[in-house]
Amino acid sequence: PEPPVVLDIRSAAEFEAGYIPGSVNIPLDELAARLGELNPNVPVACVCASGFRSVQAAELLVSEGFSTVLNLDGGVRGWTGDWEPDCPVCG
Repeated sequence: PEPPVVLDIRSAAEFEAGYIPGSVNIPLDELAARLGELNPNVPVACVCASGFRSVQAAELLVSEGFSTVLNLDGGVRGWTGDWEPDCPVCG
């Protein structure tokens, strides 16, 4: 099957500080207004810093009829395994 679009829903500043290569950045607070930028028939994997905000994004996509929606457990933190707790951007 078609690989998922990795949808990073963190802020632009968070995204610029580090992201999964090939991911698309649409901040959570803009997602509802920008749904038209995504194809509801293509799988989407939502990601944020830790996995909390991406659950909200995934729920929104499912409610809007997206066919296959995934959530990256642990977020970017879990994906990279390299988290800096003193990062001024990451919090």
